[in-house]
Amino acid sequence: MAMPMPMPPPPPPGGDTPPAPMMMPGMAMPMMGMSFTWGHRAVVLFPRWPGDRAGVGMYLLCLLLVLALAALVEALSAASRGLELSRSRGRQRQLLAAGVHAARMGLAYLVMLAVMSFNAGVLLAAVAGHAAGFLLARSCLLGSRAAAPEIDAAGAASNGSCRARAAAMATLLLLLAVAAAAAWVWWGRYAWRARAVARRLAAQGVRGPRPGGLLRGCNDEVRRRKAEADGVAMDVGDHDYLRRIVPHFVAWKEQYGTPFLYWLGPQPRICVSDYDSVKQILSNKYGHFVKNDAHPAIVSMIGKGLVLVEGADWVRHRRVLSPAFAMDKLKVMTKTMASCAECLIQGWEDQASNSKSIEVEVEFSKQFQDLTADVICRTAFGSSSEKGKEVFHAQKQLQAIAIATVLNVQLPGFKYVPTKRNRCKWMLENKLRNTLMQIIQSRITSEGNGYGDDLLGVMLDACFSSEQGEKRDELILHVDEIIDECKTFFFAGQETTSHLLTWTMFLLSVYPEWQDRLREEVLRECGKENPNADMLSKLKEMTVVLLETLRFYPPVIFMLRKPITDMQVGRLHLPRGTAVVIPIPMLHRDKEVWGDDADEFNPLRFANGVTRAAKIPHAHLGFSIGPRSCIGQNFAMLEAKLVMAMILQKFSFALSPKYVHAPADLITLQPKFGLPILLKSLDA
Repeated sequence: MAMPMPMPPPPPPGGDTPPAPMMMPGMAMPMMGMSFTWGHRAVVLFPRWPGDRAGVGMYLLCLLLVLALAALVEALSAASRGLELSRSRGRQRQLLAAGVHAARMGLAYLVMLAVMSFNAGVLLAAVAGHAAGFLLARSCLLGSRAAAPEIDAAGAASNGSCRARAAAMATLLLLLAVAAAAAWVWWGRYAWRARAVARRLAAQGVRGPRPGGLLRGCNDEVRRRKAEADGVAMDVGDHDYLRRIVPHFVAWKEQYGTPFLYWLGPQPRICVSDYDSVKQILSNKYGHFVKNDAHPAIVSMIGKGLVLVEGADWVRHRRVLSPAFAMDKLKVMTKTMASCAECLIQGWEDQASNSKSIEVEVEFSKQFQDLTADVICRTAFGSSSEKGKEVFHAQKQLQAIAIATVLNVQLPGFKYVPTKRNRCKWMLENKLRNTLMQIIQSRITSEGNGYGDDLLGVMLDACFSSEQGEKRDELILHVDEIIDECKTFFFAGQETTSHLLTWTMFLLSVYPEWQDRLREEVLRECGKENPNADMLSKLKEMTVVLLETLRFYPPVIFMLRKPITDMQVGRLHLPRGTAVVIPIPMLHRDKEVWGDDADEFNPLRFANGVTRAAKIPHAHLGFSIGPRSCIGQNFAMLEAKLVMAMILQKFSFALSPKYVHAPADLITLQPKFGLPILLKSLDA
């Protein structure tokens, strides 16, 4: 999709004449390039296909597809000439000729795009395809000429018919060849290799449920168990929600022990729930473990930003973005956060004053999502809430698509098929990208020196300064990377913090003694005024409650990794590419690590710090551990502290009788039916 051209960078301080306007990196390609290279390319015909980590099989399939396209161009060319030589001039024949010509031109355009990837293998495949198609189409014609040297009008018609038959035969043979090659690559990648991985793990004593089919894996059993558990509501004091959201994991752990092997479609996955193995995987000093391939709808929703990017690109992104989350900058943001929260709380106060009852009911799950969306828009992107709402609305719809299709078999190339759901996803992707580009354009064209020191400003500075030679290669971001990072932080900055606030409100409603303790602390340290960063740093009991909330109800319940080479993890030898599932709630309830009260709400376990809360350090995985730990964890904790403090200053609260305790895994862990709360003003 074409993107609008940005305005030139703002002039530097001092009134110096700015350099000639430059395009943002990644927005344009050279007019001519003649340097062909060997090796795999991330993009040939489709975005991210065959992929920057594509194996030899996928690369060869890509070359075979280009060869087939080129051969089909020649076959259709022969068919077009054959139709011209035919004596039939009916309307149907003319329409057929026009259709064949249009198909030939369309395929020729695709071949041209593939060759423009400047990959030598692709170029040779295109040349070979044209040659093969030409020879196949000519073979029948030459045989006909040998049998009848003199061709009259009838011979010309016969010759044209022969051309058409030859083209049809060539087309059929090439399609069969492509189908056979695709089946071979698929069998090697999704069937033979996957079965080999399962056999190697079984030899090490790793057991698990039998897959229901080559493509379905254990998906049918997962659906059945989740459907059975979904209709059962829990008691508000029962926090053992694993039997509700992942009943299959609980059943398999009881039957096979841990680790256990299961199949998500054709992909084998091993569930690891011992801290020693998890620490080794997440510490990942040498980059041997990478993120597992994400669902296409999730990639569309959060972008290939800091959460999903790998290797040297991740290091570069992290270095560029880290300054935006420095503690001194976060402290400055507290005033904006307080302003956003104040608007929301004022609405509740107005609602309470207009109510005949001393209590008013508020649906906090939705309210917190709106609040955190407003905060991330204003603090990180400096954008209006209206533009932010457009971004979040598109991401919510993409989230719904991901939830609906997460257990569907992801066939290679299916995401390019124009199904109703895929067309909807493409439309949402375009809408999301266009809205983010408008936010970026607004910042570029704004008056003043520089681009600001918030998250968006830091990224734009890395983009434009790189054009002017002011940045090292490791501090460069391109426009597509900026858009992906915007997707990532819009979603993460809103979704995860809102659920942390939601579950904190729930737990403080269930345990009112802790609500009273926190209110006493807030009034002692902050009084009735809006808290600032220094005040928030003194809220020790607030901190331990938030950490215990993250232990009980982490926003993300699974982390997935895979080794890029064969790895020894504990007693297990993991083959390359094996998907490893880390179930955070299971680890957070491990009584051998957290003690006999692991299933109880006890914030005081964090009284001596997060590293001393359990029998081993770094047992708390709410923000992950290791180099890939959450870059925004200080931002999230600061925002959660401030919002909870301001609520406790004004209100007491309890669960509404309408509340149904039904935690749900909807990409993030959230209450399925929302969180209705009864608010009572302290001034009433």
